[in-house]
Amino acid sequence: MPTPPLLSTPPPSLSSRLAAQWKWETSDSLLVNNGSCCRDYLGTERTALSYLRLTLILSLLSTALVAKVRLPSPESSLRGPSADSLEDLVSLPLGIVFAVLALLSLFSGTRVYWMGIRGLRDGKGFVGAGKLNTLVLVLVALGIVTSIVILIVAHPRALGG
Repeated sequence: MPTPPLLSTPPPSLSSRLAAQWKWETSDSLLVNNGSCCRDYLGTERTALSYLRLTLILSLLSTALVAKVRLPSPESSLRGPSADSLEDLVSLPLGIVFAVLALLSLFSGTRVYWMGIRGLRDGKGFVGAGKLNTLVLVLVALGIVTSIVILIVAHPRALGG
């Protein structure tokens, strides 16, 4: 006895696949406002924006230090090319360090944001930032303190000394 041919169903249309994808993404990303969920969500966004602000400040500082290498001050052109000050020597390395710190800060802020959103969606009570985030913030603080010390040593007259 011959078997009946299998009926093949046509593939779903693009609009139905997009609608299914949209429904899946929005149903997973919507949070039910139970208790303090809205406050926690806004706090997570505020933290992400703070990381973005830190990233922008670090990248601006990096750009300023690298531009100082490219655009020497009028005093350095009067001294001649052989008389490099400590500030001129460390501007490029400090600029590179701050660029790396800006990228680390951006990565850490993005990671903290998505960990927080995932924790809120899963209903976790407390979502910590983790040791990686603490390490990045300590590196940023050390970079800032080190650059302040180097620039104060380069210009002791700026503090009245």
